[in-house]
Amino acid sequence: MATRSYYPSYLALHETGELSRRADEAWELLRGCKVCPQNCPVDRIQGKTGACHAGTEVIVGSWNVHRREEPPI
Repeated sequence: MATRSYYPSYLALHETGELSRRADEAWELLRGCKVCPQNCPVDRIQGKTGACHAGTEVIVGSWNVHRREEPPI
């Protein structure tokens, strides 16, 4: 049986500079608060909060790998 080598995709993104570019792009989304569905135009980077009361650092409540789940429509 052949062994597969695994290389995390985030390492490839880091090596090409794409990870840094994406992080910068995500950070800029906080300036006009386009992150959550409330879409309030507050600047989270300046310490302001909108309807969701989230700042620049949020906590992920939970996550899970959904194996064999149907793809989104």
